[in-house]
Amino acid sequence: GTVFSADDTRRHRRQHRFRKAYVDYVNYNAKAANGPPARACFMRDTLLNKDKRAVTKMTLSELYEAVGGDLNKVLERLGDRETVAFFVLGFPDDPSYSMLMQGLQDHDSQRAFHAAHTLKGVSLSLGFQALGDCATTLCEELRKGIPPAETLLQQLIKEYNRVITTIHYLIEGS
Repeated sequence: GTVFSADDTRRHRRQHRFRKAYVDYVNYNAKAANGPPARACFMRDTLLNKDKRAVTKMTLSELYEAVGGDLNKVLERLGDRETVAFFVLGFPDDPSYSMLMQGLQDHDSQRAFHAAHTLKGVSLSLGFQALGDCATTLCEELRKGIPPAETLLQQLIKEYNRVITTIHYLIEGS
């Protein structure tokens, strides 16, 4: 059989912990937002196991090129393409964007701030720089108690839709 080094074993355990923590996070936030559980977890695993090369090599690079991200920096943070693909494919299930929009609609600045802060962290961690920058600016305005400018909201919506559309294209193309 295949012999794995201690580094391979540690990397595998770290990836498993990342995945479990992410699924737990999505399920917890979906429950808090009265939404469905992470329905795409099975789909993500199926995609990754079905054709790892399509999702984790060429197509993932194209996704980062399309959204203006730097795949190499994300790989430095998360370790390998499979882990990056796992989190990228899970991004549409993250409830922070919908919670942000609901908080803004309900004039709930605390909820909107927390959601913007979460969206900022997730976006920047995944290398979606333009979306993360918009969320950062929005987060700072909400922190100061300033109602967000319409142009900032429109830019955030545009960047979010660009990332989501590109991820959906990635899913359909695999």
